[in-house]
Amino acid sequence: MKSSSWGLRLLLLGCFAVFFSLALLSHYQRVRVREYQACLRELRDVRVDLAEGLNFYDLSRSPNSPFDASLGKARVLQAIAVLQQLDLAHPAEADRLRAGLEQSGMMENRLDLFRIDQRVRARERLIRSQYLELSERQEMLFHWVLFGCMFLVSGASVFLLKAREAARLSERRFRQMAESVHEVFWVYDRDRAGFEYVSPRAVEIVGWGAEELLANPKLFRESVYPADQPLLDRLDRTRSQGPKDEVYRVRGPAGEVRWIRDRSFPVGRKLLVGAVEDVTQSRRTHRWLESLLEQSRDLIFTVDREGQSNFASPACCRAFGPTFNLVERAHSDDRQALLERLRKQEDLHFSLDLETLAGEVLPLEIVGAWIADEDPPLAILVGRDIRERLDLQEQLISSQKLEAVGRLAGGIAHDFNNMLTIIQGNVMLYPEGEATQELQSEVLSACDTAARLVRQLLLFSRGQPARKVRIDLGLVLRELAPLLQAALGKQHQLLLNLGPTAEMKADRSMLEQLVFNLIVNARDAMGESGQVSLLTRMDGERPILEVTDTGMGMTAEQQKRIFEPFYTTKEFGKGSGLGLSTVYGIVQQHQAVIEVQSEPDQGTTFRISFQAGSP
Repeated sequence: MKSSSWGLRLLLLGCFAVFFSLALLSHYQRVRVREYQACLRELRDVRVDLAEGLNFYDLSRSPNSPFDASLGKARVLQAIAVLQQLDLAHPAEADRLRAGLEQSGMMENRLDLFRIDQRVRARERLIRSQYLELSERQEMLFHWVLFGCMFLVSGASVFLLKAREAARLSERRFRQMAESVHEVFWVYDRDRAGFEYVSPRAVEIVGWGAEELLANPKLFRESVYPADQPLLDRLDRTRSQGPKDEVYRVRGPAGEVRWIRDRSFPVGRKLLVGAVEDVTQSRRTHRWLESLLEQSRDLIFTVDREGQSNFASPACCRAFGPTFNLVERAHSDDRQALLERLRKQEDLHFSLDLETLAGEVLPLEIVGAWIADEDPPLAILVGRDIRERLDLQEQLISSQKLEAVGRLAGGIAHDFNNMLTIIQGNVMLYPEGEATQELQSEVLSACDTAARLVRQLLLFSRGQPARKVRIDLGLVLRELAPLLQAALGKQHQLLLNLGPTAEMKADRSMLEQLVFNLIVNARDAMGESGQVSLLTRMDGERPILEVTDTGMGMTAEQQKRIFEPFYTTKEFGKGSGLGLSTVYGIVQQHQAVIEVQSEPDQGTTFRISFQAGSP
């Protein structure tokens, strides 16, 4: 359309230039024709003046002539002067003619007059031939001008017809294209402040029909969501500066709100052309993905073949930052294998320990896939924190180990108890005596110690089922406090912070054994002096018991093994390693949960969360 307009302009300009040139040439030739005509008239007048002047002069010399000789003489002199101006009379010839007229000897100068007349006739013939040639040329030029005008007019007509047909074809193609795509095409005239064209899909995307938008240009602006009106105002002020691309909301006739993408660009000084696309679904999907990424505890990120990440979910950003290198975050022993896996684009399902920004080691199970049609190759990965899983696996293994050891201990305990009974019976049968009594006392004391060990083994093995009754945890601890203080000794202090707790179902004897073992463990960990506190509270509907000491504390490695049977950090002969194992067995029988919080030289806290009591 634009090229046709420029072609028409160039054609009209060419026509104007041709017509102007022909007009100048025609004017020049007409001036030349008039000059030739004037020159011929002048030569004819000179010849007439000269001939008639001589005749008057000759007739005036006859006797009784009515003519005046001075009139003929004057016309001859005037003719001579003109001939001299036209370079047809030599100055000498002119002087002789004038002298002859004065001396009345005109007949002697007839030869000069004859030569001058011949020159005049020759000049007249030359001018006449030039005049005829110029006339023919002017006639030919007229025909050429007429033919050129007809050619230009016909060419311009054909060009205009083709341009009009091309314009109609272009418009038809534009309408077909505009009506076949999902976007709404529009053309806006800024001078008229109205739409020149709106595709029919406007009713599907913005809710208003094309006829309504063409009839009322303000209708679209009024349909824009109120909160997005400032954005549209700013967009309208800058549309003429270049292509624009914005997303905002519109409200349809029924009040429905849609998100649209408005792309536009200026065409010339007054036209704006654009397309409107419905992005409601993609916008909603984008918000869902953003919410999913924000709420997801998994680490979602992308990496290239060198391990460099350029996108990370919020959880991943908190752990490693918005951009990081996966290979550099891995342990030095795993970096080379990880790099080879990425470069070869192998299966992306592996476990990996990564160092966080805080310096912690985070074990992750990573799954992912390479994104197709990406150049360079790019992979999207999902990393799941498996610390809880590893802890559960360790707990499962520990439980399995405890169960196996418990079965063994339970089987041994019964047989060992029978042997202790035989030993005690035989010792009592020894004859009385001072030495015998001392030996009996030592043997019976050892048997009592062994019997306590057997009872712990039986509890640990769960050989004795728990007899659960409804009890008040705080009341049990108050009644048990004197015995607990006696077990601690005078050098250690027992503090009670017994908040209100709901009744729960538990085996009282097992519960007392649990608390006693924790108190004894705290006593051994504090040395010569220290402080142990018992705290009770409610966590929702679950009663909580906390036993805290000011002892030496434990390392993380020690905390992992404290519930293992026969594991102890005490000196040889000062502990069996079954106290905390028995505690763990009692906790398991009550479907409770035990947690340990400890650091070296910072003391230890055992937190037991019991099940809520049932009617």
